[in-house]
Amino acid sequence: MSKCTHKNLHCLNEYELIRKYHCDDCGAVMMCACDEEIGKKFLAHQLSSGTALDSQERIPVTAGFVASACDECRDKPPGSHPVAATPGRTSKIKRYYWRELAFREMELYESYGGVPEQYIYELDDSDEQSIVVKARTQSLDDIKQLHSQSPKYEYSEKSTAQVIADYDVEVISVDGEYVDDGGRKTKIKYKDDLLTVEEYTEARLHEQGYQTIVLESSPFHALFAVYMWMVIQDPADVQVQMAGFGERSAYEESREKNPIWVPLPDDFGTPAYSTRRAIEIERHFSSEWEDRENLLWLFDYWVPYSDGLRQYLWAHREVDVKKARKIVEVVPPASVQDILRYLVSDYWGRYIGWPDLLAFRDNDFVFIEVKSSKDKLSEEQKRWIAGNDEYLSLPFKIYKIHRKSAQQGAPADPKNAARFGFG
Repeated sequence: MSKCTHKNLHCLNEYELIRKYHCDDCGAVMMCACDEEIGKKFLAHQLSSGTALDSQERIPVTAGFVASACDECRDKPPGSHPVAATPGRTSKIKRYYWRELAFREMELYESYGGVPEQYIYELDDSDEQSIVVKARTQSLDDIKQLHSQSPKYEYSEKSTAQVIADYDVEVISVDGEYVDDGGRKTKIKYKDDLLTVEEYTEARLHEQGYQTIVLESSPFHALFAVYMWMVIQDPADVQVQMAGFGERSAYEESREKNPIWVPLPDDFGTPAYSTRRAIEIERHFSSEWEDRENLLWLFDYWVPYSDGLRQYLWAHREVDVKKARKIVEVVPPASVQDILRYLVSDYWGRYIGWPDLLAFRDNDFVFIEVKSSKDKLSEEQKRWIAGNDEYLSLPFKIYKIHRKSAQQGAPADPKNAARFGFG
């Protein structure tokens, strides 16, 4: 029997530092030999198994390091797999070259005299040794230079203008007098106060009789946990196991890492979970959910039972629970169910990027993303806009607060301004 040449390989998870490849011909799981040196020095804990991206299943490596397993070693163009724009990692260099940055940092750390066995990737800033800071800074400079001379990845993300046009998003242009008060957040003068762009938008909406809720993403995490804890933590699910983590509320209050344990499926938050549990998920929704009063009663009844899942999702704060309940009071029950289905289908891919505000008056409501004159949509916000267009169909608008000086000769459209609170 001839030895398999591993011609048909696919990567199990592009977001692992040491990537694993599955051979569709023989079933072997391997790593590319180009990662062997740095893997054995710095990432030995990642060499015995990999985690499938869709299902989060742990898959053992059976063939070790194999020559020419990755696309680059096979003279194929490397695919781009940017990570989310998290605090400290918002630039395209850090998002696209995250893997190259990590490997270069490790190499520099060793060259500066660091001991690989003592190296911990992505230490908290408060714990970093000077040698790690030096290596991290230099690695960023090196990768920036590499990209400027010979770009490895093309930044193919849609621009803000393209997203707005593609999904026919209405943009409300509003004038504001910007003031520099030395703070980190942009401020706008409103009567005798200096407000953030979100506060300014709220104030202008309140003038027109609208009520507002400051949202972003956390209230939706709370909404999800309260209504979905029963199916997510179902003891009849064979893949539910006890997961331990630090209690969020204790950490916020005193930085104590008080461990708690909650039942969670090992594939939670992935598309594979929603596929595997599709029947149980749909069974969870009932005709009683079509009545708002019943939906609110369920919310109040389930809040204490959802504590473990809310802790896990950082949705433990009372203020976020109250906002989640207010969403149910304002948004039609059918739309609440759409939100829950949207999240459960791919929680980790959809849990951030939600709008800043919910404005409502009588039976009228709209979700609002607020942007200052120079702000652009984040990739997570672009993804939410696409998801809203395809799955949710929630009323949504962008409020763009322009500097008055920039608007001279080009005032905000009075029709648009009057539609949802400005006129």
